[in-house]
Amino acid sequence: MSFHLFLNDHIHDHSSLDESWEGAVVFLYNQKDVFLIRRSVDVPTHRDQIAFFGGHRNSNEKTPLEVAARELVEESGLDLSIVQFNGCLQKVQTKTGSWIVPVLAFTTLSSEDLLEKVEMNREWSTMMAYPLESLLNLQKWGFAERYVENRRELIYFLHLDAREIKFKAFDSRDQLLWGVTAKIIKQAIDLYLNRLSIKK
Repeated sequence: MSFHLFLNDHIHDHSSLDESWEGAVVFLYNQKDVFLIRRSVDVPTHRDQIAFFGGHRNSNEKTPLEVAARELVEESGLDLSIVQFNGCLQKVQTKTGSWIVPVLAFTTLSSEDLLEKVEMNREWSTMMAYPLESLLNLQKWGFAERYVENRRELIYFLHLDAREIKFKAFDSRDQLLWGVTAKIIKQAIDLYLNRLSIKK
């Protein structure tokens, strides 16, 4: 099973979540790539970092899907008709202590077509499509560790080779994926590789 088919099939029922989550992000992908943004240097948090579309939960929003759908439209200008939401991964905690839920969102559009359709937003400076296959190369991943309240926590990071990236607004620099976005992607990869090992 390919990685994108696994993501399409890996549905975590968001209705079983408790209320202790504050936001959602959109894990947007197609058959070949995952879509990421570089946040603007002008935003108040996570400046100039690689991230997913996403944001905080409004008081009237009951599910992560509602948050993800609203944030995707607000931040990208994309029509929701081109996206198929496939459920959630387990919630993760940011370094500021907020709990966010990754919502899986698949599009059949090619990366070139999707990057063309996306509308630039002042919250981010560029959007990129990075190969799912390259994410699965575990030799490219690194990690560090820190202790928070006597609890060991791993911090994952991955250098994204600019030669492998398709950009909305071209950037010749390699990109560093780290923090909660890297944690979410690594969680998905570990689930996928575990599924493969069970099937062997």
